[in-house]
Amino acid sequence: MHRLLIILIVFSAALPTLAQTATLKGRVLDPSGALVGSAEVRLTAPNHSPQLVITDKGGSYSFTGVAPGNYQVEASAEQMVLPEPVQVTLKSDLQILDLRLKVKEVDAELTVQGNA
Repeated sequence: MHRLLIILIVFSAALPTLAQTATLKGRVLDPSGALVGSAEVRLTAPNHSPQLVITDKGGSYSFTGVAPGNYQVEASAEQMVLPEPVQVTLKSDLQILDLRLKVKEVDAELTVQGNA
């Protein structure tokens, strides 16, 4: 009985560390505030590969089961981009982050040639 009690105490002490994950969710909006479906949202921790999700038709995204820590968030959609990456520190709870995209600037070069 005493042994079982010790095992239960050790196991219950370890549970909080096993369950500590973060959730980041939010919406992606265009410059006018309209929701953007099918946008790509990337969540990247230092020295790790990015996690990628695609927004639903309502512009919502969600990263679940993420380890708490520092991350960089980027987003893009057709002809739109997040002006700069967002730095976020996730804690073991739900955090909301809405992302507003801007229209991509197009680099164009025009060459005019005259007839001689």
